Amino acid sequence: MKKLLFFLFLLPLLSKAQINILPQTGVQHILPNVFQEYGGAYYFLSYDTSLAAQDIYYDHPHQYLLHKVNKYTNAEIGVTIAAGDTLQVDSLVNLQSLMKISSDGHIYLFYHKFIAQNFNLPQYQQFKCCIYCTVFDTSLQQIVSDKRLVMTDGTEQFFNPALQELAFVGNKPVVTYTLYDTLQYDGITMSKFMELDGQVNILRHDTLGDKTAVVVTSPGEHYVANLCTSKNRIAVWGEGFLPVGPFAQDYSITVLDTTFSVIDTFRSGDFNGLPNVFSYWEANTTSMLLPSGTLIQGHCAYNTPVNHYTVQSVISRRSLDYPFQIDKYLIVSGKDSLDKYHGGQFPGWQTITYNAFDGNIYYANNTHSDYLENTCLTPDNYLQIICADTNLNHKWTKYIYSGSNSCSFVNYVVSAYQRSGIVLCGVNSVRWDPLAYYIDSTGSLGVSNTTQPVIRDRFNVYPNPATSKVFVDDVFDKLKSATVYAMDGSVVINQSLTSGKNELNVALLPPGLYLIRLMSKDDEVYQTKFVKDR
Repeated sequence: MKKLLFFLFLLPLLSKAQINILPQTGVQHILPNVFQEYGGAYYFLSYDTSLAAQDIYYDHPHQYLLHKVNKYTNAEIGVTIAAGDTLQVDSLVNLQSLMKISSDGHIYLFYHKFIAQNFNLPQYQQFKCCIYCTVFDTSLQQIVSDKRLVMTDGTEQFFNPALQELAFVGNKPVVTYTLYDTLQYDGITMSKFMELDGQVNILRHDTLGDKTAVVVTSPGEHYVANLCTSKNRIAVWGEGFLPVGPFAQDYSITVLDTTFSVIDTFRSGDFNGLPNVFSYWEANTTSMLLPSGTLIQGHCAYNTPVNHYTVQSVISRRSLDYPFQIDKYLIVSGKDSLDKYHGGQFPGWQTITYNAFDGNIYYANNTHSDYLENTCLTPDNYLQIICADTNLNHKWTKYIYSGSNSCSFVNYVVSAYQRSGIVLCGVNSVRWDPLAYYIDSTGSLGVSNTTQPVIRDRFNVYPNPATSKVFVDDVFDKLKSATVYAMDGSVVINQSLTSGKNELNVALLPPGLYLIRLMSKDDEVYQTKFVKDR
């Protein structure tokens, strides 16, 4: 009973005190780009290297795990093998994957598999390159197992399918992928799509865009950057879908109905925007459709004329009809005079979303960093989050700063499920550490300093799991003590803290889950969990 009461006491504290969700789960090697929220849980993938077969890829991971985590306590509920088999030494499941949950609660995971066939052939023919799909329900029960959808072996004109985008028309998944020219790998691509039913049977499988513009007859880049759906409309944003126009391989948006018949197309050049206001590079634009069918886009924008620095973020709104022009926009300038680069880790990643529960639009990117070079221009690298209503009235802008003196990048923004806000996912580029922050509609992460414009990780607790020592870094000289609790509520460590790095000796603690409670000099409380290994 005492243990149960202690857990009940901790639940509200744990849900409010969280900052970076992922370290608190105790899961290693997390892939943040497939993070999902559904019901009362988070779902994400990790990769397992402990049993990696020693084959031609040496220590590359072969096995991927699907995790279910309580979104209020960050405690793991369940885990299952999602893809891969460590006993199949002739194949590899690639890290590049797409995962989303349909409205009826089915988890669709699309991934690559490379199967060795003959090492005496030219390099591009040594492997069969495939796309597979596995489907689970939200209890992690498998519905469809490791089903192959596409296979190329390098003997065709196009091979090596690369997954691009995943969306749903109703509950039917639509996935796009890009094929590369076998002999001119970097210069020529072709994009295709598949519409599938709930059992991953292929209903439609075709190229996208104007058939005469497809790269077979008009060599160049032909790819999807964003795929958006809303009720009876599908919008595909990309390059090379229309016949060659004034800008050669033009960017365009193709609007389809649910039978994939073209309703309309809209063309643009490399740079777009509003004269004398702002401009943006189309290749670093992220798009979505509101339930009404209105197009909302997030841009890392330049001043006009273009000055080679994306010094501001812009959210734009327009209707998918003529004249195809921006009817409303919101500009958020850089945080300071050094904030000259806004961007995402890769162009086209989904970092804008609409939350139907609170009616807000959320757009996130990184600042002070050159995403093309994967470098930071200053140690003060922030993640910027903008919240607006559907009329693009600005509500707030917040910044997440970890104090890590390294680049952090936004991978993905997912709308919270039946609650306000978003989960922002990304990586710290130094160790490629994953990050995920839940931010509610007020811009709060549940820590006391979120009334300020900058949300900071006030402390770092690591490693997790730990074997002999736990370190507490007091980033801003704000902490005075640390108390470690066992899960029965007993105090096992009580220690004063100093500025900088502090060391807690946990070597004699039994293996298990522990709560560490940090008290600031202002008597504010911060809490997180760690796992003590053997």
